[in-house]
Amino acid sequence: MEQPVRLPVLRRTGPLAITATYGAIFAGMEQITWRILLRMAPTAAAAIFCMAVHAQVSFGVRAGVNWAKMVGNEGILGKPGTRLGPSSAIMVGIPVTPHFTLVPELGYVQRGYYRDATPPGYFPEEELVLDYADLSLLAKFHAADGPTRPYILVGAMAGRLLGARLFQTDPWTKEMQGVVLNTGQVRTSPWSEGSMNRWNAGVCAGLGFSFTAGASQVFVEGRYLLGFTDIWNDMPVLDVNGSWVGKLVGRDRSIEVNVGWMIPVGTPRTKQAGSKAP
Repeated sequence: MEQPVRLPVLRRTGPLAITATYGAIFAGMEQITWRILLRMAPTAAAAIFCMAVHAQVSFGVRAGVNWAKMVGNEGILGKPGTRLGPSSAIMVGIPVTPHFTLVPELGYVQRGYYRDATPPGYFPEEELVLDYADLSLLAKFHAADGPTRPYILVGAMAGRLLGARLFQTDPWTKEMQGVVLNTGQVRTSPWSEGSMNRWNAGVCAGLGFSFTAGASQVFVEGRYLLGFTDIWNDMPVLDVNGSWVGKLVGRDRSIEVNVGWMIPVGTPRTKQAGSKAP
């Protein structure tokens, strides 16, 4: 029999009207993001293909670290902090103009949170690790020309939850012990359970610098990721007596630092001056 997983107990931190308002705002932003991604996908794919035929595309990879945490409109007792995890992706750079490039990405990133034992002896030290596959469509704006080019990144992302693990400190051994969560059936108490949201939608923005290295480009960048999806999916939480406590709410907030490498492939199809028709 599956043992129940002990998760943080919630407490309400504000008026119900404010809580409901913030929840509705994030839900609306999530729906708008999904609609934009779904409706723009065919058009964006066709545009990317056409531009890739006539432009010199670049392929690249990036790797770095991700500081992730969760925030909730109802508040989690103990105020969980950030946890450090890996981030990586493969990407395609498609120049539209000399100062504007489209960058589709397919990546892997770890999200979640870390919470210390607060108050001591009542809640254990805890870490939630979430594995995601992210698909992003970014716009890169180059601010200048030259061998060193600063740029700005903005775009949208959609992530698929691949797995979830919860680590807690054992009260007797004081060692961290982990369990793999069944994301479709997470028990928050002996009397309540729920399912985690398998998808995550959000936006990101960042700053970076690219450096010319022969024919290729090396870049360093930082990103901020704002998730709109409630990862816990309004999971109910009851106390030890079976009384209603609240809903488990959490949306991702992440900061990434990456280094990467882009290499051009092929040559742009341009009409040579003075060329004669056959």
